[in-house]
Amino acid sequence: MCEFLRNSMGKAGNLLNAFVRETRGLAAVEFALVFPFLLLLYLGSVELTHGLTAKRKMSQVAAAVGDLVSQYRTLDCNVVDDIFSASTAIMTPFDTTSLVISVAGIAVDEDGDATVDWSRTNGGGTANGLLTEVPASLKVANSYLVVAKADYTHQTLFNAFSQSHFGLTSFNLSDILYLRPRIGSEITYSAAC
Repeated sequence: MCEFLRNSMGKAGNLLNAFVRETRGLAAVEFALVFPFLLLLYLGSVELTHGLTAKRKMSQVAAAVGDLVSQYRTLDCNVVDDIFSASTAIMTPFDTTSLVISVAGIAVDEDGDATVDWSRTNGGGTANGLLTEVPASLKVANSYLVVAKADYTHQTLFNAFSQSHFGLTSFNLSDILYLRPRIGSEITYSAAC
């Protein structure tokens, strides 16, 4: 009986040693273990880069609108609509259907109280909500501000994966800029078009 156990243990030990020394399928096993992590890392970096590019372009839209509007003494809705149309080209190749551009002229009186002088969005409406976002440090008595804001809903590249693993398929991006008129002390706006 002892002889049988010794032989069995010896054979089991030899099989275990042979299994440990065997390396022919090791690369395939390591690849199978590491591949899901590498794929997730790659897709995540692609998604992050895509989102950061969308954020940068959306910020450039707000800057372009604010910069162009602040260079006028008088505006009408046709000029503002042209500025909106030109600035949406910055978002190429991203879809601009969810891009909302708002611009407003805000007058600050001698007491430092701000009021919306005029406002417009790329949808044709008004953007009076921009008044609540003006920081107190910019409300200088007897001054005028141009406020440009861009809001964008960025759709993820991998919607199905994002929805199933993170519960998200889009991100809301926003940027706002405050400028002073470059020519004159205020910008007059004609809404009649």
